[in-house]
Amino acid sequence: MRLTTTILNQPIEFKENNFPIINFENQSFLQEYFIKLKEFCNGDNDEFVLSDNNEVINPKDKITIISDFFSLDELLKSLNSKVLKYISTISDFDLEFLKTETFEKMFKLMQELELKLPFDIEYEVDETWTKLLKFTNVRIENSRESLLEKLLNTIDIINIVSHEQLIIFFNAHSILNNEQLAEVYKFCNYKKIFLLQIESNLKDYSKLEGEDFITVDKDLCIINKNLF
Repeated sequence: MRLTTTILNQPIEFKENNFPIINFENQSFLQEYFIKLKEFCNGDNDEFVLSDNNEVINPKDKITIISDFFSLDELLKSLNSKVLKYISTISDFDLEFLKTETFEKMFKLMQELELKLPFDIEYEVDETWTKLLKFTNVRIENSRESLLEKLLNTIDIINIVSHEQLIIFFNAHSILNNEQLAEVYKFCNYKKIFLLQIESNLKDYSKLEGEDFITVDKDLCIINKNLF
């Protein structure tokens, strides 16, 4: 997989055991790049192209950006519609039978309610998983204790419900230590998820195996690839 952009004259290649890191020395340009990258992920920017085997890939539902590592629960909430859709696709015979029973009881409940009311009502019992799951307020629980466990669980859920191919970290090195990053790399490799990291003024860093650095200096020139 490859990410190219007119903003940087340097394509980003994604492959197994390879973890590209773009290190920006110019803070203003970093913010500009990040904003445009987010727009691209939403399908609102044509300065980037994501491709695989020379075929262009629609970035929607293929890329997730993680910029706030302490609000992972909020990120999972944003995936709720995808979670409901995923749950509805794994239904088997036993679950369908129980669902039918549940809706029959709901319909009977509404009939009894209608008889007791002093006025007429209209109602609709929609026998779909989406309606049932919304009715029961189904949501993902991310009860892992440590930040690393929460992060890995979040990545796993994103991969399951969205089949994401690329995760983008923003300033992860200010939050995660080398040991934690190594665990993230190992997990992404196992799950076959590509990872791109965007950093700001990363210096005196002890490079981990598989990391592939691209440094963008203050004049917006690409220098010293794998400087560390």
